Amino acid sequence: VECIQQIHQKRLLDKALHASALTNLFPRGSMSITQMMKYCQRTSLQPKAVLIREGEIRQEMFIMQAGRIKCFTSHDTDNLLHKHAHTVTVGIFLNEEGLFMGVASEVTAVVEEEATLITLSGDSFDRMQAEDPSIALGIQAAVVRSLAISRDRLQREMRAIYAHAQHQEESDAVEAKAQDRKSVV
Repeated sequence: VECIQQIHQKRLLDKALHASALTNLFPRGSMSITQMMKYCQRTSLQPKAVLIREGEIRQEMFIMQAGRIKCFTSHDTDNLLHKHAHTVTVGIFLNEEGLFMGVASEVTAVVEEEATLITLSGDSFDRMQAEDPSIALGIQAAVVRSLAISRDRLQREMRAIYAHAQHQEESDAVEAKAQDRKSVV
């Protein structure tokens, strides 16, 4: 239980770090969100709207500006509650692999709470790279930072799970020895 509480506390910290990703997208005062927005569109979606489906290939990336989206790892939208993977909140990137690598989405993303997203299409990103490469570089750096935070979080969670499993194994071994001693007596 303590291990799970630590993971939950670390996730809250990660969410705070991700939330700052939107306002600190471009560190060192190199540019502002306003400069980036000339290449992006702002979109609002109502609850239950599907942003993207698992397996769909869309060469665009989304940045959560407001609201909440649940991501699932299933094509079956009737049973989404049974397939929940994670929740996306302010400052989080969605479908960055679709924009940068042109690969299919690994999740279905459904709006849980009215959401406002900043959308950057592949064509707009290409135009941005040609016209304002420093903006494009800033976006790439922000995505890399976000991915590094996610990787770090996953590594911490895996270490916590491994430590919990190892502790459980040791407890089971001690209990088995105690049972063996009782059966001998």
